[in-house]
Amino acid sequence: MDGLRGLAVLEVVGYHMGVWGCTAMFSRLVMTFFFIVSGFFMMKRYGGSNLGVIKAMKRILMRRMGSFLPLYWLTLVPIVLFSEFGVRWDLPFHIFLMQSWIPGPYYAFSYNQAAWFMSSLLACYVCFPLMTKAFGRLSLCRGALLLVAFAITYFITVACVVNSSDGYVYYIFPITRMIEFASGMMLYRFLTWYRTKDGSRSQLSWQRATSVELCAMAVTVACVVGASFFPLMPGAFQFTLLWYLPAMMLIAVFTGARLRRGAVARLLSSKWLVMLGRLSMEIYIVHYLTLVLTRKALEAVNVSLPLPLHWLLALLVTLLTACVAHRLITVPVKQWMSGFSSPT
Repeated sequence: MDGLRGLAVLEVVGYHMGVWGCTAMFSRLVMTFFFIVSGFFMMKRYGGSNLGVIKAMKRILMRRMGSFLPLYWLTLVPIVLFSEFGVRWDLPFHIFLMQSWIPGPYYAFSYNQAAWFMSSLLACYVCFPLMTKAFGRLSLCRGALLLVAFAITYFITVACVVNSSDGYVYYIFPITRMIEFASGMMLYRFLTWYRTKDGSRSQLSWQRATSVELCAMAVTVACVVGASFFPLMPGAFQFTLLWYLPAMMLIAVFTGARLRRGAVARLLSSKWLVMLGRLSMEIYIVHYLTLVLTRKALEAVNVSLPLPLHWLLALLVTLLTACVAHRLITVPVKQWMSGFSSPT
């Protein structure tokens, strides 16, 4: 799954750079994928905790916020100082990652334009302990029904607001994204319920696993490309059928223990893609700033590079910055904060 996250974050960076083939359709799928996979792995890592709701919330927030909040604050300083936004009334909302609660995309996309994702994700983290308690004792049948209910709720929510001109409610609003996050949580519970009679997990053959993986990726690409050829398709169908369901399918396929022997899964497990996946949060946080600084630096020295070279330079600067940030900021801060979040 790290390799898939690495490819996903590269698509977002490519879209913001204007790289050919990195379209808005794929980026919307990627953001839905990130929310669902965040819920999936949060359930995997913290779903078995026996702590109370308040203690669990404190522990999770300390650990998860340490992975992105200090770096986000560091990127926010030069953006405030040198961007056209300056100091405005909504700056405190951005400092405390509350900007996604302000109606309208103008505020969510100001300063660090990519930070709306972290703002909505933070709301999901806050509610995670409550959702864990609610989902914890569901049976297999009720869990399956709840997954279907999430899909229907998502469809209805988008159908009610998709004609809104600004797209705030169905794209940014934390409650809408929380449906995706909760879907990932329930998807993990549903997949871990499956066992063979002796309690172990069966494995598909290499050929069958590869076929399932290729089919999943082909369906995903077909859904996204299809949205481009059928622009009159109602927006609710686009979000639910072309982004939400394919994202759920990809996560189920590439995290299922029975499908780990496929050729695509092995390719996604390559060292470089796994490294990108583990740096995905740092890449996402810094990429807006590094793209702007790269462009301004080239303008300052009056250098005009061919577009592919410009893209390559901006990508290298982003990856290098993310590596340094991970080593010097994220890892030390997470180690320091884990001491405060250890159960007593």
